[in-house]
Amino acid sequence: MRQIAYKHLTSPRHRRKVIAVSERNDTPECVTTSHKRFIYIVNEQHGPQEQPPKPEFFIVKAQDARQKREKFSFRVKGTLFITREAQTFRVRYSHSLKVRIDWKTKLPCASPVSS
Repeated sequence: MRQIAYKHLTSPRHRRKVIAVSERNDTPECVTTSHKRFIYIVNEQHGPQEQPPKPEFFIVKAQDARQKREKFSFRVKGTLFITREAQTFRVRYSHSLKVRIDWKTKLPCASPVSS
C-alpha cells in the first residue's frame, strides 16, 4: 500500500516557501519511507552583487543488518541571485531527500566491488 502526503507552505511576509512530500510504500519485501523537502528564502539584495558561494552537498548512507534497515540522506544548500525589473534578489535554498528502507527479510547483499 502506498501513502503520500504533500505540504506547500508559503509566507509572503517572510518571503519563504516550503514544499514537502512524504511517501510510505509497503510491499511484501520491505517498507520504504521517503521525505523530500524544498525550502526557498528570498531577500532583496542592496549594493553590488557578490559572487554566490558554491553549493554544499551532504550525503550519508548507512546499513544496519541487525535491524534490517537501510538509510540514505542527501542535502544540498546554496545561494543564487535573480534580477527582476532592475531589482536583485538573493535566493537561499535547501533541498533534502531522506530514504529509509526496513526490510522484512534479510538485507540484500551488496555486490563485491572489483578493482
